[in-house]
Amino acid sequence: MANEIFKTDRFAIEIVSAGGFLDDDPGFGGKVYNVQTYTVRLNHVALAAWQAATATDDREDDDTFSAWHPGETRQTYRAKVEKRRVDFDAQIAAALQITGADTGSFSVVQVLSEIFAVAYIPAAK
Repeated sequence: MANEIFKTDRFAIEIVSAGGFLDDDPGFGGKVYNVQTYTVRLNHVALAAWQAATATDDREDDDTFSAWHPGETRQTYRAKVEKRRVDFDAQIAAALQITGADTGSFSVVQVLSEIFAVAYIPAAK
């Protein structure tokens, strides 16, 4: 059932499509890359995690930044958002049963609303 992910209050995704291809000698020294691709749909909990992991309030004016983030520096704000993003990516990788995403090339990007694209290239052995 496609809407089952919306019946839970836990981080959940629905795999809309999965595929892959071999990228043979893309100009990087004759290597062949096994690219795994996914289109996923996030539930409300996962979408909230994505939004928290996106720096949307990075004011250019220091006074405005301080008003929106009392007691926080730009560096601590950025570090907090970066950690949330690493955690979000790890949850997506776990939901897709991808192990070793931290050792390969792993990317999650928003396509439209709750629809995201995921690409993963395992590390060379």
